[in-house]
Amino acid sequence: MTKKLANIFSFILHPLLMPTIGLFIIFSSKIYLSYMPINEQKAIYLIVFINTFVFPISIIPFFIYKKLVKNFQLSNRKERILPLSITMLFYFFTYLILHKLIAPKIIQNFILGSFISIVLTLLINLKWKISAHMIGIGGIVGLILALSMKLIVDLQSIIIILLIISGILGSARLYLNEHEPMQVYSGFMLGVITILITILFF
Repeated sequence: MTKKLANIFSFILHPLLMPTIGLFIIFSSKIYLSYMPINEQKAIYLIVFINTFVFPISIIPFFIYKKLVKNFQLSNRKERILPLSITMLFYFFTYLILHKLIAPKIIQNFILGSFISIVLTLLINLKWKISAHMIGIGGIVGLILALSMKLIVDLQSIIIILLIISGILGSARLYLNEHEPMQVYSGFMLGVITILITILFF
């Protein structure tokens, strides 16, 4: 794997894009939610994409300008604290909007689980640099596992594809020297478990 390719994978599978990617999988997986009216799907897409990606990513240039962070990668553990704190608020706000609009419970819980994942990431990051990328992709795996268990549907092919993608992303993060192996593995497991529990038991 080249450095350029590793950076491309890290960009395409950015943690902040995971809620939107998760929605895409939900609406494309032939479960009952995929038959929601298109206008309702578009509204949920817009709410989630703007609040969980556009707004959080748009604050980074300001932080760079104020010299609070060095770059978009947030490679330094301490630099992540402020962006994670603000992102956490955006995610909780997204959950409140979807709850008020009475969005499907599974989607509400997915966003709630994403919010909880960020809270845990922030707390862990105070002492140790866990992989946010792997928490994100792990959350998508947890989402599909939860859907297959809760709705009793066969999503095995999607799970296998996601596991392969997770392996590639983990390798990319290691290749870029952004994380140690344990930070990658623990991030993935944290993402899987958090979303799985939130959807199945909340």
